[in-house]
Amino acid sequence: MPVMIVFLILSLLGFAFGLLIRVACMLRLGIPLTYTLIVAFFFPAWSHDHPILSMGILYALLAFCLLSWIITAIRKIRQHLVERRMAQWEAEMLIEGLKRKQGMPG
Repeated sequence: MPVMIVFLILSLLGFAFGLLIRVACMLRLGIPLTYTLIVAFFFPAWSHDHPILSMGILYALLAFCLLSWIITAIRKIRQHLVERRMAQWEAEMLIEGLKRKQGMPG
């Protein structure tokens, strides 16, 4: 019975870790997460000796992620505005075409 509980706990931890990785990659935080894991597990002494540099690198990576989010948001807003203008233009052209067919001055 205890073996099954340990297996269940390990399975849930593995699932949670996989979910965390997926969410991090979806938010474009994969590179900062990878950097953090590599520094924490392979270079803890270096990180302890150079805390300003190690944290500076991490903050720079996070800043690039934030910049990519801002650029993506700007592009989405621009695309939405272009689509809205195109729909408005198409509606105006349709109305003008109908007016011409009916002989109304446009």
